[in-house]
Amino acid sequence: MKKWVSLTLALCLLVGLAASAGAEEEKYTYTILTAQAGVLDDDAYMVNYWSEYYGVEFIVDSVEQGSENELIPLRLAGGDVPDILYWYRDRLMQLVDEGMYGTFSYETLQEHGPLIYEQMAAKEGLLEYCSIDGELFTFGYQPNTAVYPSMAVWRQSWLDAVGETVPSTLEDAERIWYKFAQNDPDGNGEADTYGLSQGGMGAVYNAYGLYTDWILDEDGQLVHSDVSPKRRDALEKLAQYYADGVLDPEFITGENNGGYWAVSHAFTGGRIGYTQFGNYTHWPLDYDETTADSFANAGAMYQNFPEEITSDSMGYVYAQPLEGPYGDCTYGDATYTTLVGFSADFIADEDRFARFLEIAQDLGGYNDPETYICARYGERGVHWDYDENGTPISFPGYETVAERVAIGGLITFQFAMSDITNTCLSTPSGRRPLEYIQENLNYVTSPIYVTAALPSAADYQAELDKLADETFVDIITGAQPIEAFDEMVETWYAIGGEQLTEEANELYNPNNA
Repeated sequence: MKKWVSLTLALCLLVGLAASAGAEEEKYTYTILTAQAGVLDDDAYMVNYWSEYYGVEFIVDSVEQGSENELIPLRLAGGDVPDILYWYRDRLMQLVDEGMYGTFSYETLQEHGPLIYEQMAAKEGLLEYCSIDGELFTFGYQPNTAVYPSMAVWRQSWLDAVGETVPSTLEDAERIWYKFAQNDPDGNGEADTYGLSQGGMGAVYNAYGLYTDWILDEDGQLVHSDVSPKRRDALEKLAQYYADGVLDPEFITGENNGGYWAVSHAFTGGRIGYTQFGNYTHWPLDYDETTADSFANAGAMYQNFPEEITSDSMGYVYAQPLEGPYGDCTYGDATYTTLVGFSADFIADEDRFARFLEIAQDLGGYNDPETYICARYGERGVHWDYDENGTPISFPGYETVAERVAIGGLITFQFAMSDITNTCLSTPSGRRPLEYIQENLNYVTSPIYVTAALPSAADYQAELDKLADETFVDIITGAQPIEAFDEMVETWYAIGGEQLTEEANELYNPNNA
């Protein structure tokens, strides 16, 4: 048993859970619908295992991942309304609005899933993110990839070539980007290098405080970042970079040329020397335990970076977020994740729902992280065990996503997720970047002030986004002067932006201030 939690606490909680299970006179049934990258066996091992373990009956069905938005509505329209449904947050909220799925009180979760409640309450704004009109409709958590949503990296060999070290301000970064574009940092005698591309543009916007959709203005009111005066300044700066050949002219199509989404081909291919693209899991710190098969999902990034990877260095270095001209310094917003919703009929069945909350807390690793590992990997000793480093390792036949789905692993029983589970499945090499960030970087993220969908967003947002995006590209590339921003702002407010701004300020969540 891994020692991630106090043994005394774990034993007390497990005894309490067992006592609760023994006290049940009725064998409850729970229906679950998931969307997974694989097919569950007809007699899935872990479905039977957890049914027997908790003294209940789980009936699990799944649809193909990627087709859930087409298939789940068909199931629901046909009267197949599962107790527990894995779907996106906005879709679950819509089902609550329609009355098919429901909400429950904070007090209910406190009583029957106290550790879930305690962890959610400790994260600023998370309870509100999971609530509708003051009641919960789902559980929320924050994986490490959401705590640390992106990672800024610099190409170490280029820094060395131009005589620079990792900067901490936008002003210093700008000086280095110009050197990357003008001083032939790769030494090939060609004018084929740039400072930054799309990922770096995101870092520039962050440095101007434009890290999310709705930000606070000087009067403490919410303004959309697309029409903030800070956006005008940032666009003027990026237009300068583009005109001077510092911003990669291919930024419009992005840094990724296809394949695995988190690969910055512009960076790995030697076009740019800086990016903020992907998260720390996509940028290992050393060569140990890293191969072409394991690096960045089947080696897509590794294969574009082979010459600079050695046993001592991966060819890049992590960096702080850049401090901008107004003192803003952030990697962006730290987001939350939700998993499941619960049918209105299920929530109304108070005893059955209360028992489920106890089970969800246990399966989520709040009582003992090993239970969560079993929910993901299968039964210990049958499907997996720990290696000499204490890392869970699957046995042959249960190593792939499809094989784990088949037995009822992965997200089949992932109703909630304790913070401790963020790292308990990681290999030592996977944990090193996280430890490095925590120990060496002042990783700063900024709050999200509006966590619910705006009532009129469906009416206006797409057109507003199109207007802003087209104007931004035109300004950066020089097709329009910076004054086009001012015209865009007037139009933006006139065609729906004013309505959305009013709604955003009405929904403004002071807990995130």
